[in-house]
Amino acid sequence: MAGRFATDLSETWAAGENTEKENHMTPTISSLGLDKLSREDRLVLVQELWDSIAAEGPSSLSAGRRDELLRRSAEVDSDPDDGISWEELQTKARALFRS
Repeated sequence: MAGRFATDLSETWAAGENTEKENHMTPTISSLGLDKLSREDRLVLVQELWDSIAAEGPSSLSAGRRDELLRRSAEVDSDPDDGISWEELQTKARALFRS
């Protein structure tokens, strides 16, 4: 179930929904010259970006994404045994990284 959820979610978000920034060209690491920064400087910048996002508070979901999350939540609630436990997921993930 975890794999199906991740796949569904990535497909939903990859398909995207129209946003007010749809026509805005998103800057890239290289267009901003960030690829020329040292690893340490990039890590500092990442932390500063993360802190600035967190300071904005929670973002709102579009109606479509909210409906999709509610649908998935209802699907999980309808058959809680369809899936694996958090502990099993952790064990499988750790095994992947060890091999």
